[in-house]
Amino acid sequence: MASPRQLELFNKFYSQYKSEADTFIDKYGASAPKVMYGRAMKLAKNTLDKENKQKIKEMVKKSLMGPVEEEINSAEFVQTRKPVDDEKNPIDIVKMDIPLLIRVMEFAREDAKTDMDLHTAAENMIELSKEDRVLNMDDYSNIVSSDEEKQLDELVKTVMSKLKQYLPELLKTINDDPKTIKDFADDFLLKVIFAHAFLPNYKFVLPEGEPPFKPAAEPLGMTPANLYQELRRMYVFCRSDLSAVKREGLFIGFLEGIHPLEVKIILAVKDQELTKLYPKVTHKLAYENGFIDVAPVAKAKPAKKASPKKKTG
Repeated sequence: MASPRQLELFNKFYSQYKSEADTFIDKYGASAPKVMYGRAMKLAKNTLDKENKQKIKEMVKKSLMGPVEEEINSAEFVQTRKPVDDEKNPIDIVKMDIPLLIRVMEFAREDAKTDMDLHTAAENMIELSKEDRVLNMDDYSNIVSSDEEKQLDELVKTVMSKLKQYLPELLKTINDDPKTIKDFADDFLLKVIFAHAFLPNYKFVLPEGEPPFKPAAEPLGMTPANLYQELRRMYVFCRSDLSAVKREGLFIGFLEGIHPLEVKIILAVKDQELTKLYPKVTHKLAYENGFIDVAPVAKAKPAKKASPKKKTG
């Protein structure tokens, strides 16, 4: 599990890449989200490794320079800690690997708020060491207070709940209240859908209307595929180098794998008529909120017909 600091770095780098999303999409197509995610996670890990090495150097240097400024009440810890099995760990020896050592030192330096937090962590390490084994990162959540883990679990649940919201539900939410579009700024499916729905250069090279196909019978979320899974395939329908038969055959297979509600949206996207389904989901809304970078073209107002001049007698 990634540490809070690694998640923080990941979010930072991922946000930087998102600001350059168009460049990634031009270069990697539908694989852009995966490339951006992988690069951000790798960079976060490498940066954290460098930070940890520097922290170890600083801690060693500080320990060699003199005693720490804040004293820990060791007497209280010895008096109040839980007894351990003397036969299995008679002198309270704790063994751990280097990644866990780095993380525990980081906890002691940055996350522990009181002496009791450190005492609790020490008690937990002694308890876990009763089996006479080397502790590792899998033990970290059992060493420190559970508050941090709960916060991470809540964060993961929040992210997953957004990922599990299917496109029909998402577009309905935005159509009901256009201000909520800001809540989905990280949703790459919306970026792709809006590009195909509003930009001439991303229009599907397919006949207008509904082709013959067999609709999926499964409920939403239970179909063989969904639009998040099929995201990488959509660029194929813009390829003019494919034969019309090949392109239309792929499109029919695509429609048969997703839910009928998603089909309805894709057909509207294909014909660039999404706003007919969702009147408040417009080119202007997508542009103003950064989902696409091309502003809508203002339609020229028809010229007023000059009223006929009255004949004077």
